[in-house]
Amino acid sequence: MTEQNTHIDKPALEQVLANGDLLNISALVKSLLTHSLKRRDVDWVWNQLKRRPKDIQFRPLKMLLLSSFTLNLIEAPLGLQLVSHQRYLIPEFVPYQQWETLLHHPETLNEKNLDVIQMFLHLEDEIPTLCDDSILDKDIIYEQTSIFVERLKKAIHAFRNGSQTPVVLNSFILMKRGIERFININIGNNKNAVIDSLNAEITKLSEEYNNIYLYDYANLISDIGRNNWFDAANYYHNISPISSVGIRFLAQDLSKFYSALFQPRAKVLIFDLDNTLWGGIVGEDGATALKVRDGYLGESFKAFQSTIKGLQETGIILAIASKNNEEDAKDVFDVYPDMPLKWEDFGVTRINWLDKSANIVDIASEIGVGLDSVVFVDDNPLECERVKTNLPEVTVVRLGTEAHTFSNRLLEAANLYPLKITTEDKIRTNSYRSQIKRNESKRTSIDENEFLSSLDLVLEIGPPEPSEYDRIVQLINKTNQFNLTMIRYQLDEILEIIKSSDDQISVVRAKDKFGNYGLIGVLILRFSKTDCIIDTLLMSCRILGRNIEESILLYIKKIAKDRNSKKLIGRLNLTKKNKLVFDFYTKSGFLPIIESTNFEYDLMTNQLESYPDHLTVHEMEIQK
Repeated sequence: MTEQNTHIDKPALEQVLANGDLLNISALVKSLLTHSLKRRDVDWVWNQLKRRPKDIQFRPLKMLLLSSFTLNLIEAPLGLQLVSHQRYLIPEFVPYQQWETLLHHPETLNEKNLDVIQMFLHLEDEIPTLCDDSILDKDIIYEQTSIFVERLKKAIHAFRNGSQTPVVLNSFILMKRGIERFININIGNNKNAVIDSLNAEITKLSEEYNNIYLYDYANLISDIGRNNWFDAANYYHNISPISSVGIRFLAQDLSKFYSALFQPRAKVLIFDLDNTLWGGIVGEDGATALKVRDGYLGESFKAFQSTIKGLQETGIILAIASKNNEEDAKDVFDVYPDMPLKWEDFGVTRINWLDKSANIVDIASEIGVGLDSVVFVDDNPLECERVKTNLPEVTVVRLGTEAHTFSNRLLEAANLYPLKITTEDKIRTNSYRSQIKRNESKRTSIDENEFLSSLDLVLEIGPPEPSEYDRIVQLINKTNQFNLTMIRYQLDEILEIIKSSDDQISVVRAKDKFGNYGLIGVLILRFSKTDCIIDTLLMSCRILGRNIEESILLYIKKIAKDRNSKKLIGRLNLTKKNKLVFDFYTKSGFLPIIESTNFEYDLMTNQLESYPDHLTVHEMEIQK
């Protein structure tokens, strides 16, 4: 874990920065981070980046760090890690032990327009009695711990009443094991039990409030090792307890956490089979000779399948794209019924001898997702390179040859870590299976109208429930194909819209005879004295093709007329990702506004239509 003396080609780096090519900058920094750079080199590279913030148009991440100790040294390594993920860190550090005061004054923090407030508190600073070597009475330890938990709860409650900026809390671990090292579990004050209880309380706190998250700091330290993480001398000298090694690993891990927090999560995992889900080639070795259960290789593949199964349970859809005979592949699942993955876990399968790129496009189309939501996983470097070249939007994970590394390779290469699981995440697998049944029904229908009528489609449009706020933010920030304006909002902004008398937010829920889609659409309207402006109108791509957008637009027209609006103004912001909606307004009777990308619909002269016959719409009452 020592820092390496890696040479940096400084003129080359300065040239790349001067050219301002974001992909090249990100790739170069990512390459540098594969080495354990000396601290001075990390600082030098970060300072070069800070000198050109206007030239580097990565999306900024404004972070405020609230800690119980000094952590300013995290800036440079975290900044480089985020640049490798194409984000630019704008940090603010306040003196340690100011967290409680600041959280009780959310109006001050709101002025900073922060993306995230990151908290790092240590037990040694907050509950010193818990960390003493003396064997104290259990009641004293629990009392002091309870006092700290109550302080934290009050601070979070006060902050959340005045701000919806995301706050990240940390789990706790002792810096060192004391004289109770060998007797801790036998003595009355059992420090481990107290800390476990404390971490459980922090977890509850993160679940109780919107936009409060738990960063599992304690387990990261366990991964690296307490003795490598903490620097006692630095702690006593500078109140800076994390070693240079710890800082480096913390920066790496935090950058992944922020990717999970701010970037859309992948929706579909598409797998090869041979030497990917099992060891061996079924067409040559036969199903009974595959490595998928016993021995080192078998246990490694079994563990990989367990990881995949876990991802499915968080809402990721599984599919297969393999060059094989389908009957041979099915036979493996019959021969090994105790494998973690079952045949029915895969929503779509393309097992044939066609090009895998074509199969991936076909799978994405059948499920109804964009290619930028797809992760393709294969052990074959040639197949991986071919897909990467043909389909640059797809995230490609090359597994290599060491099966015991597959789980880590998959999780590290793709944005798959969940932070919170919404209701829609839980039902997504069944929802996509239902979509496949709908597609089958559509193929057997005589015409489109017969198919749509057979669905028994029901829409519910109205105000969101508080439990749906996270889902709204999720949809707004990841929906691309049917998204008229591509405006991204965070939770605090959504809550301001909900409270505003001049704005309205509604959600669309859908179900049919095949299953429940859940919350599939969001619309935000802004009202002036004479007009209703469609600020946001989006739908999940999995519901496209049901003519639901006509019903949503009719609902908007009715709401606008109820508010005495004379005109409906439709905003349109076309990008390469939402070309699907380029003619949405013109097909719906809107007229283009000259010298503008907006469209207008005259509510005074146009008569309202009726909802389509093939669906039922329930309009939920809106109260402000």
